[in-house]
Amino acid sequence: MTDTTEEAPPSTTEALYREQSPRLHRSLVGAFGQRDVADEAVAEAFVQLMRRGDTVRDPAAWVWRTALVRRPSSSPPLTRRG
Repeated sequence: MTDTTEEAPPSTTEALYREQSPRLHRSLVGAFGQRDVADEAVAEAFVQLMRRGDTVRDPAAWVWRTALVRRPSSSPPLTRRG
């Protein structure tokens, strides 16, 4: 018996996650200095995007901004590197 169910196309959020999350994560590791903090910030930004749904005009820009601004409270403060 063969499986005839078709796989649904990825949602806009899923496609955006696949496209943006690797680069976003690398950038946040550089900004925060900790992989686990970057993991949490990326995840939280995409959760917030899913909650907001279609109300976000530019999802890619919104996710980047949200991940940087709403970094986890456990993360160290951002400092300038000179």
